[in-house]
Amino acid sequence: MVQDNSAYYLYEQIYPNKQIFRGLLGLASIEDFWNGKIKRHESTIPRKRKLAHYLEKVSLQAEPVLLTYPANSKIELLMNHEEKTSLSSII
Repeated sequence: MVQDNSAYYLYEQIYPNKQIFRGLLGLASIEDFWNGKIKRHESTIPRKRKLAHYLEKVSLQAEPVLLTYPANSKIELLMNHEEKTSLSSII
């Protein structure tokens, strides 16, 4: 791993059927989580209640946190720009 000054990273996954998933990797504020701006994953699906109970007991979440957002044209433009910029610097 190399430390750099990036605040986010572009993520892209291409499946064998050619379906593409893109997103951003980055950091989120723990204050936003504690203030309810970020919904707990366990609260999004009713069957996840057991997992929520387990996490409360062990006081540990050892996996990455996934955040989602509604479709947003500004984010798409940002990702398209970053993809073009990154590819041109590699070539």
